[in-house]
Amino acid sequence: MMGIERVGKWTYAREANIMPKRKTNRWAICADEGEIELGEVKWLGKWRCYCYFPLNDTLYEKQCLRDLANFCETKTAEHYAKIKETK
Repeated sequence: MMGIERVGKWTYAREANIMPKRKTNRWAICADEGEIELGEVKWLGKWRCYCYFPLNDTLYEKQCLRDLANFCETKTAEHYAKIKETK
């Protein structure tokens, strides 16, 4: 499902439309203020989970970091739930 979802009070995730379609999803993480892109959440194979890849010169306070961590954990759990359904 393509779209936008809330990550935290000040940030949202916009699903990236990458072609060709990949096995895992990617999201651009953006700040509400000025709709500035802050980084990307994508799958890191060697860690077997979704991780946040910040752009240079971006800063985060503790709640934003918690929100990003929760988003990554949720997306990782959803990924594994989908795999379990197909087996």
